[in-house]
Amino acid sequence: MISGTIGLGLLTDSGKVLSIAGPWGGILAFSTVGICVACIMQGVSEMINYWPISNALVEFVSSFVDKDLGAIVGFAYW
Repeated sequence: MISGTIGLGLLTDSGKVLSIAGPWGGILAFSTVGICVACIMQGVSEMINYWPISNALVEFVSSFVDKDLGAIVGFAYW
């Protein structure tokens, strides 16, 4: 997931980012997104270790956020 998130943005939007922010701004932007994605993945892995269930993505959203949003996430994930 991390490689898809960072890699796709790096390939498709790098010219736009470089033209707006310059080289250091581009490095800062991609680094910030990479760190955020890594932190999210770390949090998800901690939740899976704490509460190992099948269909974890839908169950986590249903339990911790909202049951209706969990149904939408399950439909979108399907």
